[in-house]
Amino acid sequence: RKHASVLATKLRKASKRVRGIKPGKLAQSAWWSVRDSWSRTRPRQRILSVALAFLLLMTLWPSHPVNQSSDLPSEQSIVRLSPDEEARLQMLSQTTPGVVYVTGKPAPWISETENQGEFVPGGSAWVFDSHHVVTSLKNIEQARRGSLKVILEDRTELPARVIGVDTGSDLAVLELPKTATAGQSLPVLPLGPSASLRLGQDVVLVGREATLDMRISKGVVYGLGQPLALVDAD
Repeated sequence: RKHASVLATKLRKASKRVRGIKPGKLAQSAWWSVRDSWSRTRPRQRILSVALAFLLLMTLWPSHPVNQSSDLPSEQSIVRLSPDEEARLQMLSQTTPGVVYVTGKPAPWISETENQGEFVPGGSAWVFDSHHVVTSLKNIEQARRGSLKVILEDRTELPARVIGVDTGSDLAVLELPKTATAGQSLPVLPLGPSASLRLGQDVVLVGREATLDMRISKGVVYGLGQPLALVDAD
């Protein structure tokens, strides 16, 4: 209590002295007091004081409000699709499940020197009905019979066997065992009316890579009723 009474007395005396000092002299007196204390502070303590003052300033500094509307793309920045692009994307989403990949082991008559462990027969195919798949004859003609399999979009593998080929049209029909497709609903691609084709019409070609990624290209109908001439890649 004695110490508290002494401290209160000193505070009252100090407050009386402060009331009699002008604001300018009070600020000057405070500045000289801070300067004197700073000059007596050790260098290490000065660095620590500056760092603490900087952190305090960063904490109390008002942050600028973020304009969330500026982060959103405006209507002018959004890419608008043309009607043809929208139709093509819709067609691709509908046909992609029915486009599959057929592959097999190399035929025994392909020498190891020719193969070099890299050649794997295979190519795109499409689901004709619940038990048949159509592909290019060149995709499977170098595959060992009995090793063919069809890989669906979800990576399901189904065994297949060749039941018919047409060398003039470069087509092969593969059959899927009913036991393998039991309980599955294969995505069948419907056939379009070829009689309605016209020269110059747009044609979109879709296929599936060995990695099961899709590929797409665009062309035009350049001929009707013409025989198919196969060109040997070799």
